[in-house]
Amino acid sequence: MRSYRTFYIITVLIAAWPVAGQASGLPVVDIANLAENIRHLVQMELAYARQLEELQRAMEQVEAVTGHYGAGELLNSGAFRDARRYTPSSWQDTLKILKAGGLPGSVADLRAIYRERAEATAVIGAEQYNRLNTDAANAQAFERRRDTNYATLAIAEATYDDSEARIANYEALMAEIEASVNLKASSDLSARIAAQNGTSLTQLIRLQAVELQQLGAIEAQQLVDETNMKRQTSYEDYPFGALPTE
Repeated sequence: MRSYRTFYIITVLIAAWPVAGQASGLPVVDIANLAENIRHLVQMELAYARQLEELQRAMEQVEAVTGHYGAGELLNSGAFRDARRYTPSSWQDTLKILKAGGLPGSVADLRAIYRERAEATAVIGAEQYNRLNTDAANAQAFERRRDTNYATLAIAEATYDDSEARIANYEALMAEIEASVNLKASSDLSARIAAQNGTSLTQLIRLQAVELQQLGAIEAQQLVDETNMKRQTSYEDYPFGALPTE
């Protein structure tokens, strides 16, 4: 294309170049001046082409550090966001997941596991544990320990069942590494993977918190039982014949 343009310029230049007449009346072309002007025009064309190439490279460099490549949308649709929220937002709602209302649909799997564990074990509640006083500390501590156990089992099972999906998500992100077209795309993808790591870390923290809740519930019931035992052996604290109902 460049050779064609150069040939065209030369042809037009020759056709339009003024000629000088000699005594014989024949036209005479100043070859030296013509050649110099042609050389100058060719140099100008080459310089212009280089400037275009430099401009194109500059535009590509700007795009490489400022472009948008959609990394933030990777694995972040509404379905993916719901899947990351597979537990209620509070521990109290988690303990009462079978009764709590207004929970998102994403906790349906957790609720199903919780119900299955509860029905399979059929552990008694506060009303059976202490028929004299359902609100007594020992009854409430026992029921909380029961609910905490169900919640722990449900969250652990749901988290394990979701592990294959998390692996697939990481594999999908790794597949995007080779498809990165420039530095900006690679940087955006790196930030997206870091965010994915953050969600995984959050799940680990959730599991650790659940484990602590379970240990705390067990310890709380033991403390309540020990407290009641101590009260029952301290007769001076109660009128004769009036043992505590807790």
